[in-house]
Order: sequence, then C-alpha cells, then structure tokens
Amino acid sequence: TVEVAGCNWQNKWCYNQHKLNIAQFLVANSILLFSYPLGVVLLLSRTSKILGPHPQGTVMGILTAVGSLSRAVGPAIFTSLFQTYGPPACVFVLAPALAVASILTFFSRNHLDSFQSRHERLQRDLFT
Repeated sequence: TVEVAGCNWQNKWCYNQHKLNIAQFLVANSILLFSYPLGVVLLLSRTSKILGPHPQGTVMGILTAVGSLSRAVGPAIFTSLFQTYGPPACVFVLAPALAVASILTFFSRNHLDSFQSRHERLQRDLFT
C-alpha cells in the first residue's frame, strides 16, 4: 500500500486548492513562530505600563486566561472549519476578527496612555 501525503482527497475543497510550496510554508511558519510570543510580550508589557503602580494580578490573570482559552478552543473550532470548508473559510473568519481588533485598537488609542503620562498630565492640569 502507498500512503498519500498532503491534502485529504475525501474533502471536496481539496481538488480546487493550489499546492503550497515549501518557501510559502517556511515563511508562514517563521512569521507565526515569532509573532505570537512577540505579541504576548508587547500586550503584557503595555498593560503593565497602563496600569502603573496599581495591583496588576487580576488583569494579567484575565489576559492569560483568555489567551489560554483561545489556545485550547481555537484549534478544535478551526480544525472542524478547515476540514469542512477548507483554507478560505479560516481566512474569512480570521480576517474580519483581525480587522475589528485593529479598528478597536485604533479608536481606543487615546486611552492607551501609560500611567506615568496620565499622572504627569493630571499634575500639570491641576497645578497650572
């Protein structure tokens, strides 16, 4: 018996998808390899700067719990979505989610000042 590797031909969408060459695979994996840890570090460090000297345990715990939940539930959801509808379905779900997150971050950027800059601005406004 010969075992065929690659796309599972029982999925109908497999016949219409282009092959992924090794360069595309390596570039995508490299981006994923570095972007997730970098994003987590930036999110946690920015959150600690925003909170300042206030207790940070609860907020950091919530961020960690949400991240853990997404890493636990995400693969199950996206594996099912991928097997049923193929790669474009995953893109059509993730792209709008990323767009909404980017838009929310853009419009809330004024609220993302560090504690120190907010404190300095408050001191300046109160005493001038």
